[in-house]
Amino acid sequence: MPSDFTKDNSRPGRKRKPIDKAALVMARKTLAKAHNTLRNWDAVAAHYGISKAAAHRLANDLSYRPSQSLVDKIRQAPMPTPPLIPVPPCSDCGSVHHARCNGNGGVAVVLAPGETVRRPAQPKRRRRYWRPCLPASLTPEQRAQVVELAATLAGPVPEVRR
Repeated sequence: MPSDFTKDNSRPGRKRKPIDKAALVMARKTLAKAHNTLRNWDAVAAHYGISKAAAHRLANDLSYRPSQSLVDKIRQAPMPTPPLIPVPPCSDCGSVHHARCNGNGGVAVVLAPGETVRRPAQPKRRRRYWRPCLPASLTPEQRAQVVELAATLAGPVPEVRR
């Protein structure tokens, strides 16, 4: 028999070392958060000192069972910080803010490490469509009454021009 045959089969009496399941779950979550921060599996693998394939597989494959030493290595490393983006200081006042102040002495927003400037999200406007389904036999006065009734029930309704 070839010697490679015995490598793939377990020997009687030898079992794999138990792994701390709670630590494994935390390592999976840590790698997922690190990928959200760094946006790149290469950067995650370099940060934790593991291979790219191991980082991706540990975060996404629930059937993958890494060694306890790999899990401990991930848990002991600090979380990565977002990459810093250099922002030039204002030429008028010397502080960092989102727009040039032109020396007006206004309030300068100083950004802390890892802090970004974001605009509040604008709510999406939904278009309101009014599709007339009135019979053609109605008089203009009757149509106006129906439009007034619809306006009181559902809010303002734009008039249809022909």
